[in-house]
Amino acid sequence: MRLSLFSQAMRTLFGNKLRSILTMFGISWGIFSIILMTSVGEGFIVGQKESLATLGTDIIIIWGGKTSMQSDQGQMGRDIRLEYSDCLEIRNKAGLIKTISAELMRWDVPVRSRLNAGAFDIRGIEPQYQYMRQVVAGRGRVLNQADEEQRRQVAIIGSEVNDQLFDDSNSVGKEIRIGDHTFTIAGILPYKEMNSNYSGQDHSCIFVPYQTMRKLFPMPGEVAGKESINNLIAVPYRHEDWEAAEKEVRQILGKKKRFHPEDEDALSIWNTGEGLEFTVRLFQTTQVFMGAVGIVTILLGALGITNIMLVSVRERTSEIGLRKAIGARHSDI
Repeated sequence: MRLSLFSQAMRTLFGNKLRSILTMFGISWGIFSIILMTSVGEGFIVGQKESLATLGTDIIIIWGGKTSMQSDQGQMGRDIRLEYSDCLEIRNKAGLIKTISAELMRWDVPVRSRLNAGAFDIRGIEPQYQYMRQVVAGRGRVLNQADEEQRRQVAIIGSEVNDQLFDDSNSVGKEIRIGDHTFTIAGILPYKEMNSNYSGQDHSCIFVPYQTMRKLFPMPGEVAGKESINNLIAVPYRHEDWEAAEKEVRQILGKKKRFHPEDEDALSIWNTGEGLEFTVRLFQTTQVFMGAVGIVTILLGALGITNIMLVSVRERTSEIGLRKAIGARHSDI
């Protein structure tokens, strides 16, 4: 009986070859579309999170800008320059910022070892910067609070710097000359592929304590009494606070530096939390759209199957009527 039913079904399918092929293709394509877009979307979101994590998770990078709005406290068109006191102001007053660090950079200071010399990005950072930016030593150690407080002349160098200055040997404990000053290498960073960055790859940088950098290599053309810095790096307590934390920073610095807190040009801010939210929303929308396309395709395939079933029943209407006439039961039919 089962074999007979199977053979009848196969005859019906082969009797409507084009319709059967298109129906099976529609169902298969619908299922494939749903699986593909779900997998690709989830994979891309995970990949973007991992890519941003090499720069730092939920970090807010803050630069000075130029005011574009008139306010009661200041005129438009003023340059806003960041200072170390701004870092302390946010640290003491912000309720949504978990941690913050100043960053002072120099690109014009020569660096040399006994083997070679080169020009590298030198960054003065506070210890907490390393945890925000995922700066982890592969050999040796990272900078600590004692290095900062005692203004020690120690450095951690990127793998590319180590390769050029020491031919990729273990240079921990060895000395380099940065400008006219001797620094001891405390750690070496492993190679880290960064798809996103704001001032170069970490593996081609030299990191030193901020207070040491401030003492030996202050920013050129600095106004007397102003402890100028290049930018600030901050992290909110929660990922969900990225937007509120940015507004809080603008309010605190707006009051201190006399610009309107809604003047987005006064401070240039790269909020990686916002970038991640945008990416997630974009691919979730794409997933929903392609999922809907897949479902519609499956439904069209189901309609095709229904159509084939109706054709099969219509073709056997006379046979069914004859079977009923001679007393066949529903189960027999």
